[in-house]
Amino acid sequence: MPISRRKRFSLRATLGYAVFAALWIFLSDRVLATFSDVTSITHFSTLKGLFFILVTALMLWLTLQHVPDDTEGSLSDEPLPKASAAGVLWGLAIPLVAAAIQWTFWSAIQPIALLLFYPAVFAASWLGGGVAGIVATVLSAGLAWFLFMSAQNTSVVAIGVFFAMGILMSRVIEWLRQAEQQAGNSRFKALVEQSLAGIYIVQGEHLRYANPEFARMMGYDHPEQLINKVPWRDLVMPQDLASVTEQLQRRLDGLDQEMRHAFSGRRRDGSVVQLEVHGRSVPTKTGTVVIGLALDVSERHLTEAALLRSEQLLRAVIDGTTDAIFVKDQAGVYVMVNQSAAAFLGRPIDQVIGHNDHDLFSPESAALILAGDEEIKRNGVTVTTEDRLTMRDGRRLTFLVTKGPMFDAQGQIAGMFGMARDITANVTAQEALRDKQALLDRMSTLAKVGGWSIDVSTLRGTRTDGAARILDLDPSLPESMSITDGLRYFQGSERSRISETMRRCIDSGQSYTLELELVSEKGVRKWIRSQGEPILEDGKVVRVEGAIQDISEVQQARLALQAQQEHLEQTVRQRTVELETARQVAERLSQTKSEFRANLRHEFRTPLNGVLGLAQIGHRDHGGSAHQIFAQIMDSGRLLLGIINDILDFSKIEAGKLHIETLPVNLQELLARATAQFQERAQAKGIGLRTHLSPDLPVLCDSDPLRLEQILLNLLSNAVKFTVQGEVSVSAAARDGQLVLTVADTGIGMSAQQLSELFRPFEQADGSTTRQYGGTGLGLSITKRLVEMLGGAVHAHSELGQGTRFEVVLPLVSTPPAAVRPVPIGEGEPVGDEGTAVAQVGQRLAGLRVLAAEDNQVNQWVLNELLQIEGALVTMVDGGQDALACLAQNGAQAFDVVLMDIQMPGMDGYEATRRIKAMAPDLPVIGQTAHAMAEERIKCLAVGMVDLVVKPINLEDLVKTVGRHARVNRMADVG
Repeated sequence: MPISRRKRFSLRATLGYAVFAALWIFLSDRVLATFSDVTSITHFSTLKGLFFILVTALMLWLTLQHVPDDTEGSLSDEPLPKASAAGVLWGLAIPLVAAAIQWTFWSAIQPIALLLFYPAVFAASWLGGGVAGIVATVLSAGLAWFLFMSAQNTSVVAIGVFFAMGILMSRVIEWLRQAEQQAGNSRFKALVEQSLAGIYIVQGEHLRYANPEFARMMGYDHPEQLINKVPWRDLVMPQDLASVTEQLQRRLDGLDQEMRHAFSGRRRDGSVVQLEVHGRSVPTKTGTVVIGLALDVSERHLTEAALLRSEQLLRAVIDGTTDAIFVKDQAGVYVMVNQSAAAFLGRPIDQVIGHNDHDLFSPESAALILAGDEEIKRNGVTVTTEDRLTMRDGRRLTFLVTKGPMFDAQGQIAGMFGMARDITANVTAQEALRDKQALLDRMSTLAKVGGWSIDVSTLRGTRTDGAARILDLDPSLPESMSITDGLRYFQGSERSRISETMRRCIDSGQSYTLELELVSEKGVRKWIRSQGEPILEDGKVVRVEGAIQDISEVQQARLALQAQQEHLEQTVRQRTVELETARQVAERLSQTKSEFRANLRHEFRTPLNGVLGLAQIGHRDHGGSAHQIFAQIMDSGRLLLGIINDILDFSKIEAGKLHIETLPVNLQELLARATAQFQERAQAKGIGLRTHLSPDLPVLCDSDPLRLEQILLNLLSNAVKFTVQGEVSVSAAARDGQLVLTVADTGIGMSAQQLSELFRPFEQADGSTTRQYGGTGLGLSITKRLVEMLGGAVHAHSELGQGTRFEVVLPLVSTPPAAVRPVPIGEGEPVGDEGTAVAQVGQRLAGLRVLAAEDNQVNQWVLNELLQIEGALVTMVDGGQDALACLAQNGAQAFDVVLMDIQMPGMDGYEATRRIKAMAPDLPVIGQTAHAMAEERIKCLAVGMVDLVVKPINLEDLVKTVGRHARVNRMADVG
């Protein structure tokens, strides 16, 4: 049977006590023998007993203080050292001390020579081990023999007995020490090998010890496969090797005694195990070791990861929901809120946590919330309420709030949780719905409308208050709101109609609308309009819902109106005949007006063509005063032409006959062409005329080139007319995505009153300007109308004596260069008061063969002269028929181009052009007209003409148009 540490300790304590007691008896009895009287012996015996009690009590107290624990074990199974300097020292020192004491008191203790050497051997064995006991036995025997004994037989026997007892005592105590250590180590091994935790000892690069659990944890079958064979570095995953090395080295260096560290371990098969190690450095005789305990925390990591995912999911739900979620402690202080709650409160989360409801809501709302909290604390149940709260910023919101208690481990309320949903919009909608329902009920009463529903399977249903009122039923009675036999209110054919209609509605699922006569509960005949809508489930009609409306008053009015309608129909028929007659008259008048306007334009411009043409010829052929006279004639003619154009354009605008086209416009050419027409006038007055085109403008933009040029000409005409000195400038720029055309002058300027009336028709800034400068007062009015028709606006800025600036703001739509097509010179009429500059004479049409058809003799002469001036060979005929005959006689190859007047007696220019194109498709025909409207040009192009020249004919326009379209283009460089 194994002896426990406590038993071994008790054995040594008992042996020591026996030695002490025996020595005490021998010594005390020897002392008593020295006394002769009984009294002294008695007193000393009593004193000896008391002293013995005191010493043994002290020994007992010290022994009990050092009783070992049976569970204690050794950390190492190393055997005790066989010999040590300390043991030898104990074996030498203690006997010498005993000998010194005995020598001092030798006279009192004689002849007991070995009295103090027995306890000396015992003490040396106890303190220094077996070696110390043997050394003490040998030294004590020698000292006793030579110092205190004589060489007698009895001394030899006593020395022999002493020597034997000393050796025996030393070996027994040594055996007890080794047995105690071995027993401790055995219990330690049993403990660690049965431990559920991995235990290891690391020294250097290897494991010096590992228990079975640590081996299993690392994937090994037995600890022997690890101890002194596998470096501890192989048991650590590479990513954690540096940190584990640092931690272990700190323990080995003595920097940290305790260690607690988590890392990823590598098992025998290379798999990962999550470890948490607790270690401590321990110095041993062979060096410092680290003794540690390892726990497999893989499952805990998985559990923690799952818990973390669960917490993240819960947090995502809490933070992601639009409902406010909160937790309050027992004192009503918020300890948790989500983002939605913070958003409702209008504060960051950190400014909500730690605050109570008085800090976050108005006093009234805080009192309401706290009253609800107190009720929850009293009852300990979860409740749902609808709370209307006022926030600190004044917002009034309605929440659907669910709050409940939270209990601690003892079952006491530790706080509360809550969820709140903002239902302000829903409450508002419900209130609006209630208001609408009340309004609907009132309206149904006023409109005499009601609803009903019938279940197809039972033929029973319900009706609304309005339907009950139509049937003269009391809506307050429950039976009035149910339908058991709705057909009883209909009689005769009306019952048949409604029955058949309902049957079709149920069988085929068709909606219906009927107007029927019924007899109400009070016997009153009423007309109703009944509408039914089938409700289907799984393709089958399960019920019919509908509405009825009391249309008795409508029916009465309908009968009254029917008679009136018949009378009105007769009246309408009569009026229709009258209106048709009036419409035809109006159409004839409109056609007559249009024809009159066209003829008026033709009749005005045709004689002007002769006047201006003759003036151009006279101006060319004469000098001196005649030259000046012809120049005055041309100026007057152009002024008259401008007045006529203004009046006719204004009439077209007023009649809505003026149309806008969208074509590519070259702004640089437009400005150059407009200013060129006023260069001569500006030079004559000694004023400058300059243009500026912003470089950020596109080359081409979409607009109506004819009307855009007309606007510029009107503005330039006024600028040149009212400027005596200085200059006139024209510019084009882009501003905020719009085109801005500016015409500025340094002329007489205008006052604010004059500016306010500037764009009124038939008015000028000052009545005297009409007499001084001339004009109709229509130019700016026409300009304003044209700008507005182009989608823009015109603004005027002026001061008296400081000049005037007009700004025309139009939409700017750029056009790709590929989209441009040339706009013929004849595509419109001369506009403004000035017309065009006098053509510069030259032989630009030399050798060109021209066939001209013109019925007016004066215009024939003018046209012939203008063409011959430029070197053309002209054949003149009187009409369209004559032109065809000339072509038939001479052949189409005899001419390079045909100038065809549009309005001629007999065969007009349209018909003549169609026939010419049939005879000679490649022979170009250019029209001559005094109309020159857009629709006129379209008609001309439709019959085959290539271009138009407008009367009065301008020599420069005529030359450019003929040179551009002549079949034999000998003047490619014209214009």
